[in-house]
Amino acid sequence: MTADDEPLSMGEMAYLISRVREGTADPSESPRLLAEFVRCVNLGVPVPAQLIDYLRNSFASYLNDGRPLPHALGLAHSHVGKPGASEDRALQIAISVLHFRLAGKAHQEALEVAGKDWSCGKTKAGSAWKSHRAEALLSVRSERAASAATWTKSERDCLRRIFKNTPEVIPELVVRTIQELCGVT
Repeated sequence: MTADDEPLSMGEMAYLISRVREGTADPSESPRLLAEFVRCVNLGVPVPAQLIDYLRNSFASYLNDGRPLPHALGLAHSHVGKPGASEDRALQIAISVLHFRLAGKAHQEALEVAGKDWSCGKTKAGSAWKSHRAEALLSVRSERAASAATWTKSERDCLRRIFKNTPEVIPELVVRTIQELCGVT
C-alpha cells in the first residue's frame, strides 16, 4: 500500500473511518487512510474534510487521552476495553435501548443502562442505537404482536418523540409502524 495507489472513494473513506472509530477495523485497513492523505499532499490536491477530521481526532486521542498513536490511528487493536459489537449484538443492544426508553427512561439514561447491561459502554450503545433503531422498532413490534401485548398511550407517545425527526433513511415500514401505533393514517 503506497501513496501511488488508486485514490479512495469518499464512500470507501467514510466506511474505513467509521470502522476505525468503532474499533472494528482490521489494523491492515487503516494504512489506506494514511496513504490517501500522503497521496493528496504529494499531488497538491485538497485533503478531504473527513480525512482531516479522522487525523485530527486520532491525534487528539493520542495527545489528550494518552492513547498510543498506533491505536489512535487504528493501526493496532487496543487490548484494553471492549471489542466492537457485531451487527447482531448491536441490534440486541438497540432493542435493549428501545425497551428502556419505552419503560420511561430518558435517552442518555437508556444508553447508559443498556451499555452497562451489555458490557459495552454508553458510547457503543449509542452507536448501536443510531445504526439499528429502525430494526429495533420492528423487532419490538414483532415481540408485541407475538405476545398479543398492546401499546400503552405513554409508549405510543414515547415512540412519537423518539422518531419524530427520523431521517429519510428509516425504512417506510418503520414509518408505517409508527403511524399505526400512534393512530395516524
